[in-house]
Amino acid sequence: MKTNLLRNMLAATVALFTALFALPATAQAQTYYDLWIAGTQVTSDNCNDLSVIDGVSGR
Repeated sequence: MKTNLLRNMLAATVALFTALFALPATAQAQTYYDLWIAGTQVTSDNCNDLSVIDGVSGR
């Protein structure tokens, strides 16, 4: 009986750590920068390609 409880506890612990490290589901908040281009604020979504902002061209 005691070994069965120990085995179940070990299985639950392994499952917990597997879920924590193998299935990361973290949502990152959008970062807003204190920079405005053509009336549009630069954020973490558009900082790598500013050509998505109206009035901005190039790469």
